[in-house]
Amino acid sequence: MIESNLSGLDTIITACVAAFGGYLGAYFKKGAEIQSMSDNIKELAEQQKKIAEATEQVKQDIEHQVWRKKELELVRRQKMEEFAILCMDLPQHITDEFSQRSLDINADYDRHHYKKFMFIQRLYLPNFEIDVDKLVDILKKYDDLVTELQKEINPNLEFLQNYTPRFREIRNELEFLSADVISKVRDEIEKMGHA
Repeated sequence: MIESNLSGLDTIITACVAAFGGYLGAYFKKGAEIQSMSDNIKELAEQQKKIAEATEQVKQDIEHQVWRKKELELVRRQKMEEFAILCMDLPQHITDEFSQRSLDINADYDRHHYKKFMFIQRLYLPNFEIDVDKLVDILKKYDDLVTELQKEINPNLEFLQNYTPRFREIRNELEFLSADVISKVRDEIEKMGHA
């Protein structure tokens, strides 16, 4: 009976040890799974943090690009307006200059008006290059006329009146060019407003 009790006790102990071993195995397995999941969660959290930082950086880059584009559009619009104003002033400017230069070979006149017009076009408005080329052609005709006029040492009124029709023709060309450029500038500004 003692042997049967021992063998029953052995069986119970063996079953308990086996159950405890199974429990420990399951416990350690579950612990390993939990540790693995914890490591995965940490790795995912780290990746999520990196993704959030990258997303924020991309967002800031996009905001900066949008801001920069708006600033460039604003500068371009301002230069277009300045270009249009200079163009609008050209016929009167050339008339005033002609009055001075036709009477006085040493007259002081503003050549920067044309240079500024061309400078703005070259830097900010490349699509107006043809118009500026036309302006240069008109100004060449104008300079040729003034040079021809200035060859006369003491011009009288009759002499000057002979050149008036040619000057008017040049001024008319300039007025048409000016009106055309102003119209193009207006169209460009309208496009910018709708873009």
